[in-house]
Amino acid sequence: MTAKRVIPLMAGLLLMAVSRVLPELQDGAGLLLASTAQILGFLMTAAGVTLIGPWLVQVVSRSYVKRAQNPAAVIAGQRMALNPGNAYRAVSGLVIAVFEVSVFSGVASSVNSPQAPSAVVGVLPPDSVYAFLGSESSPEDVRQEAERARGMEGIESSVIAYGTASYGSPEAAPELFIPTAQLRDLGLEGASETELAAVSGNFLSTWNGVPMTPQPAPEHLRDELVPFAVVLGTDGSAASLDRARTYLSALDVAETPPMSRSDASATWSTRLIATLTVLANLGMFVAVVIAGLALAVSTAASILERKRVFGLLRLMGMPMSLLRGIVVREAVLPLMTAVIVAAGLGYLMAALMLNGLDGTRSVSWPDGSYFLTLGVSAALAVGAVVVACGLLRQHRNVVLTRFE
Repeated sequence: MTAKRVIPLMAGLLLMAVSRVLPELQDGAGLLLASTAQILGFLMTAAGVTLIGPWLVQVVSRSYVKRAQNPAAVIAGQRMALNPGNAYRAVSGLVIAVFEVSVFSGVASSVNSPQAPSAVVGVLPPDSVYAFLGSESSPEDVRQEAERARGMEGIESSVIAYGTASYGSPEAAPELFIPTAQLRDLGLEGASETELAAVSGNFLSTWNGVPMTPQPAPEHLRDELVPFAVVLGTDGSAASLDRARTYLSALDVAETPPMSRSDASATWSTRLIATLTVLANLGMFVAVVIAGLALAVSTAASILERKRVFGLLRLMGMPMSLLRGIVVREAVLPLMTAVIVAAGLGYLMAALMLNGLDGTRSVSWPDGSYFLTLGVSAALAVGAVVVACGLLRQHRNVVLTRFE
């Protein structure tokens, strides 16, 4: 094994790094070149992670032999250094699984749920709940419902927003019309010279964070307007918000479910990211356990293949604990090397991808579920190897060895 196996991996990482500067080119081919470089870089890196395995096991084994403190470590390390391909083959399938999951976990760690929105002048207060009204709503009934809501505990204001037509109607104008005396209840200021003020319909949006300034509404529209939405201002407590949502949900004239700006953080895409992270961790768990079982089978085959060698060592006085130490080291060292290197390269790849796609994001430490899944699955794989070591005592007792 030579260091030439590192070339595909280094080339892939270099392409990922170069793709960061390609979009800055002035011509239109910059983004296309960057995308191509990232795809090729990712594929070359994934292939390089697998190719580098035997060489890396060889390097780690030689270093392990130099620092060995007992005969078991010397024998195991020397055997892996002489046959790194065989030592790595049993865990080679695990490398890509851990690498891919680590890339995803690294990208997911850069996504943060937005904080609860703050109150801003010109933006709907986050503790206000609203619902749009249907065409069957009469102005008098809506006013009565608004008055009734105002008397509920925790409800500080009840505002009716008007439109030129009911919600969902193609004749509805893009503006909302609000009584000037109630503008402050909605976080708005201005337009005090008329009874009604006009504001963009985007004002009632869970995602709107742009401050708006109301404008005076034409007087002739007053008799043409119909109830468009009801907005209930609360004291901000969870009980009051739930009470407002429940009240608006029960309205017969409500056309949509109750909404508020506070809902944005609850409906953020990090819920999807969290779900995909759980699935990715589950996939990594299954991959590591399967690799552990394959490693246990490989360990058992290795024990049976060297039964005479182990028997002679027993006849020379080597205790069973040292034989078991040889077998466990030969299995665990490639496993740990593969997991650590694949996880590290996966996070490096995630950092390069984010740097190339969006310079405003950065990779952070993964959540505890990633480390827990990695640790538990690796422990189970090691446990499978330890169980396979039971063949040593079954086949390598002294009487059987002398008989052979």
